[in-house]
Amino acid sequence: NNAYKQVANTARATMFRLIPAIKLSMLPDDFTPYIKVGVVIGLMPIITGNSTETDEYSTTLPTITSSDTIYAKNYKYSGGASIGGMAAIGVDINVADFFMIYAEFAVIEQTWAPSQLVYTAWTQNGNDLISSLPINQKQTNYANNYTSTSTVNPAVPSQALKTYQPFGSWGMNIGIRFMFGKGF
Repeated sequence: NNAYKQVANTARATMFRLIPAIKLSMLPDDFTPYIKVGVVIGLMPIITGNSTETDEYSTTLPTITSSDTIYAKNYKYSGGASIGGMAAIGVDINVADFFMIYAEFAVIEQTWAPSQLVYTAWTQNGNDLISSLPINQKQTNYANNYTSTSTVNPAVPSQALKTYQPFGSWGMNIGIRFMFGKGF
């Protein structure tokens, strides 16, 4: 194809994270620094997104089309779990006998490989194609290994090897901690 191709892609990722951690701090004082380390367990990760590909008509180059062709696709990556690590450094600031302010800088490092990709919408110049596409074009299942065959069954999802992608983050946490009960 001699036409120009432009691609726009947007995506949104979500994951439920469990982070059992150990907090090491100095003896409590008005200003108490601490560090925190833990294991990150990522559950129910999902990436949803859409992409638009435009094959632009060009009058200066020979093309196979006489106008722009626009493909729009919605997709969803899902499945699998993720393991990683977390580290934070912060400070607890005593404000009163029953509450304190805390601030910390935290880093989460983890990777994730989806177990499935499903296209939920696929159009060409506004015309719906998803219902006419075979299963092997609408869905891909990812595995650690699989056996390739020379025949393609369009009624069965495609297979591909898992590829791990970064799913980490970093940021600041600031909050108020209230203490209830005796001894505070």
